[in-house]
Amino acid sequence: MVWKAQRVGCLFDQSVLRLHPAADGMQHDEVAAGFGPFTKLTGYTWKKGIREIPNPRTTVDESIGACFRYSEVLQYDVRKPYRPPTLQTHEDFRQYYTQDKPTETLATTTKEDRSVPPPTREQPE
Repeated sequence: MVWKAQRVGCLFDQSVLRLHPAADGMQHDEVAAGFGPFTKLTGYTWKKGIREIPNPRTTVDESIGACFRYSEVLQYDVRKPYRPPTLQTHEDFRQYYTQDKPTETLATTTKEDRSVPPPTREQPE
């Protein structure tokens, strides 16, 4: 995505910008993160939605397969197997969904992280 931003004129200090994605790293959750201060005050956030893939053979980045191979990954504030509903019908990943339903484990941290917003309510329909 950086190269796309550069194509439209955005500038980056390459000595500072270091991208090191990790398949077992924390997954983002825009519904939980919400709208910054508004979400912190009201608890309202984005409506939850499910992305659709055009067909069961859609090309996905190889890092997605790595996420599936971990027994669990940190998904915002919960540790559980990586099983996004969107990829349930994808031919490369459907075998991961036929196993027993995984259990969720609340993530633990060694210190309180005040930058992580508290759980929120979804916007009403």
